[in-house]
Amino acid sequence: MKKLRTAVVGYGYMGSNHARIYNNHNDVDLIAICDAEKSNTNSFINSNPTFYKNVDQILDLNLDIVSICVPTGSHFDIAKKLISKKINVLIEKPITNSISDAEELIKLSDKVNVILGVGHIERFNPVVKETKNILNQNILGEIYQINVNRMGPNPNRKLDTGVFLDLATHDIDILRYLFEEDPVSIYSRSKTINKKNKHEDMGSSILIFPRNKIVNINVNWVSPIKIREMIIIGSEGMAIINFITQDLNLYENNYNDLDWGTMNILKGSSEGKMTKLSFKRDEPLKIELDEFISAVKNKDKFSVDGKEGMKSLKFALEMINSANKSN
Repeated sequence: MKKLRTAVVGYGYMGSNHARIYNNHNDVDLIAICDAEKSNTNSFINSNPTFYKNVDQILDLNLDIVSICVPTGSHFDIAKKLISKKINVLIEKPITNSISDAEELIKLSDKVNVILGVGHIERFNPVVKETKNILNQNILGEIYQINVNRMGPNPNRKLDTGVFLDLATHDIDILRYLFEEDPVSIYSRSKTINKKNKHEDMGSSILIFPRNKIVNINVNWVSPIKIREMIIIGSEGMAIINFITQDLNLYENNYNDLDWGTMNILKGSSEGKMTKLSFKRDEPLKIELDEFISAVKNKDKFSVDGKEGMKSLKFALEMINSANKSN
C-alpha cells in the first residue's frame, strides 16, 4: 500500500520527536518539516525531508498527515489552513486556547471529512491503560480520592500558556478517560513565581467528580525535580502511578484485628501488601502516532479527537477562571 505523506510543523522538543517517529515508521514518508526559526534538522536515515519556513509552503505538497507542534496560540490558524486543504492533523494539546476556535476546527474537519486529533500523549501511556484495567475490575473498590502531582523546573521552550493549560490538561484527560465522567465542580488557586512567565506557573485545583470523588491536582514549573504521579485511593486499597517510569503499585487495605486490651485504640487499617504490576512498557508518543496513522490509513476513528480535546480544554479554562476569581 502507498505510504502516507507526513510533515511536522514546529521542530522543537515535541516536533523533533514526532519527526523521529515518522522517519522510522514503515507506513509513512516524512516529506517536510516546517519551522520559522530553524533551518536544518538532525540527520535522517530513512528519509530526507525538505525544510520550510512557512506553513503556506507545505499546503500543496499532497500531504496526508501533519503534526502541529507549535505554541498553543498558533494552533488555530495553522490547523485551519491545513484542514481546509483536506489534510489530517494531529495538534499537540491543548487543541487551541479558546472553545470557539476549537469548535470551528471540529466543524471544519467534519465538513471536509478529515481526522482532527489532539496529542494528549498520557492517554497512550501503558501505565494509564493498565490503571484503566484495574479500575474496570473494581480492584480498588469505591474510589474516594485522587491526588495528582505534575511538576518540574521551568521548561526551556517558548511559553504562551500557564500550567493549567500546559500541564493540568494531561490529568483532566486521564481522569475523564479512567472514570468515563466529567467533574461537576472546580475550585482553583494559582501563583506566578517566575516573573518572566506571563501566565501562572503554580496552581492547585480541587475537582469534584460524581459520587463525591475528590481530586486534587497540583501543577507547577518551580519544582527542582520532575514529578509525574497520581495516587488513587479506594475502599479496598490504593494505586500509585508513576507516568515517567510507567510503574503501577497496588496497596491492599488490611485490617489489624489484634486484641491488645487497653491498646484497642490502635486498631485500624495497617499498611497493606504492595504488588508491583508487570506489563509491557513502550513510548507513549509512538503508540499515539501508530494509532493516528492507522486511523488515517483505514479511515477509522482516533481515540482523542477534536471533541475530546475540547472537553479537556473546557475544564482547564474553568480552572483558570476559578483561580482568577480567587486571586
